[in-house]
This record gives sequence, structure tokens and C-alpha cells, in this order.
Amino acid sequence: MEPRDDLPTDDASWVDVIDVRAADRVLLVGTAGSRAHRALLQVTASVTVIDRVAEPSGKQPGSWDWVCLDTTAPDVPASQVVALLADAGRVVVVGANRVSPVRVLDQVARRGSTGKQYRSRRATQRQLVGAGLAVHQVFGLIRSAQAPAVAFDAVVESSSAAVLRATVAHVGGWRAVALRAVARLSPQRLLGVCPGWLVVAASDAEKAADRVVGKVSNRDSEEVKLLRGDPVSSVERRYLLSDPTAEVAALRELEQVDFSLAPRVLGESSEGSSWCSWMTGATLTLDRLDDDALVAWVGRAAWVLADLQRLTRRVDGTVLVHGDFWLGNLLADGDEV
Repeated sequence: MEPRDDLPTDDASWVDVIDVRAADRVLLVGTAGSRAHRALLQVTASVTVIDRVAEPSGKQPGSWDWVCLDTTAPDVPASQVVALLADAGRVVVVGANRVSPVRVLDQVARRGSTGKQYRSRRATQRQLVGAGLAVHQVFGLIRSAQAPAVAFDAVVESSSAAVLRATVAHVGGWRAVALRAVARLSPQRLLGVCPGWLVVAASDAEKAADRVVGKVSNRDSEEVKLLRGDPVSSVERRYLLSDPTAEVAALRELEQVDFSLAPRVLGESSEGSSWCSWMTGATLTLDRLDDDALVAWVGRAAWVLADLQRLTRRVDGTVLVHGDFWLGNLLADGDEV
């Protein structure tokens, strides 16, 4: 499948994985007009951008809900950053991994960008902890630090597995081969492969139960999925172009008829997003099954689809049909569909 040219992929940003609210005050140490700046402005109007912390910020120290150091920001003493935080404020530090094989390949292909500060992730974490902060999240950012299509929280053991499984289902060729290879690595070793990383720290040691722990998207998709919870328990789906109304209605109908193999709708907003329960398992990769296994899984899938049509059959004989209900989109959890 060729990439869709009309998808707004340029809006991808590391801001997707942090829970900035509309009323939050954000200090971005970086570049005005950057991806991160544009993404923050879509969430809150209270965003101030400065080149370095030493410059006047326009607000008194201790008033910021978020202090974000982008990849272009120079290193700042952690104690100086902490002094800017309001009560329950959080620090975000984003960095590029100099030795990432993905970044090296991008440079060879002349896709790499300049102006990054190659700060050490481990040193950054030590400095934040030394300044009295608790590290809440440590994300590996895949494709790039500035525009990650995929992200996982290495602190959450189930995050990397869930993210990589979901991503493999939507890519092909050498990308799928590479993802299957690195999926065997531990989350901490995976961080060394990623071209970018992001650390979130706060003075409060308690983490939000529904925090973002992963992001899944690709160039061909009309939606971005944000995985939430530890372990992963729900997924927020942000629709870039399409309207979620039909999909949400289909899922609600399946819940009403007690069809257990579909996610449950937990909520929706008027801004093109919905929240659903997370389904465990791995997507079936049909071309990797032997003949007997393929026949067995086709039989299981046929039974599932027949049961779905039986449950949703209406008086006029019509049944619920949705593009997600096909063999290649079923999840396998052991021998169960």
C-alpha cells in the first residue's frame, strides 16, 4: 500500500504522549513554530517559547505546569528547571540518540535533521532524580525524536510488546522484519535502538493510572492510537480525517448483543477521539502460518464472523458489517481468537 499523501502526518509530535490539559501553563525551551510548539498550541493557549531557561519567561518562577526541553534546547541544570515548576508540575526532556541505527540510516538517506543536542538519557535521569524529582515515564521514540510515529514507555513492561505488536500489523517489507527482530529485546535495550527518547519527571512520586504509555500510528492510517494504563488497559483513538461516529456505533451495537470479542467503548469526545478497552493478543500474520495452521485459523475466524452476523441480524435480514471484521484483523491470544 502506498502512503496517503493527504494524511496530516507532519503534525506528529512527541507532545502526543504527554497529557497536557487546556488549562495548563507550558514553558517550551526550544524553537518557536516547531512541531512541538504547534502541537502544544492545539491543546492549550498558554504556551511560552524561549531559547534557553536563562531568558526572562514572562512569569515568576514556580508558575509552570510543564517545563519542556526540546531537542534543540541546551542542557540546563536540573535544579534550575525544578525552580520553575508549580506544585505538581512536570518536566519533559526530549533527546536524540546519536548512535541509533535508525538515525544513522536516515542520515545516510539524507533525511536526518540538524540542530539537535545529543544529551545523555541516563545522565538526564540521574540529574532529575538528584534534583528531587521522580521519573514517571521514559519513552523510546521511533521514526524520529521530533515526529515519532511510534512510542513506548520503557518503565511499563507491557508497553513495548503491545506497541510493537500493533505496529508490525501495519507495516511491511524491511520495516516489519526490523521490528520483529528488535521486539525480542528488553525495553531498556530497545531504548538504545530508538532515534529519540523522552523523559517525564515530577516532584510527586504518584503516577496517573490512566497515563499514556504508548503510541501507534503509520503513514497509511487515518488515526493515532494512544495506549493507556499500567498494564495497558485502554486505547485512545484520535481520528485525523475520518469521523468516529460509525465505528463507535458499531462497537456499541456489539456490546448490546454481548459479542465479547470486540473492544468496549469507554468514552468519546466531540473532537474526533474515542476511548476503548484494550484487547490482548497479537495480530495474525497470515503469510507466516503453515498450511494446517492457516486452515485452522480460517475455520476459527469463519465461526467468529458467523456468530457476529447471527447476533446482529435484524428483522429485515441485514447484519452488521464493518471493515475491521476480517481475518487479517483478528487477534490471536494463544489458541484463542
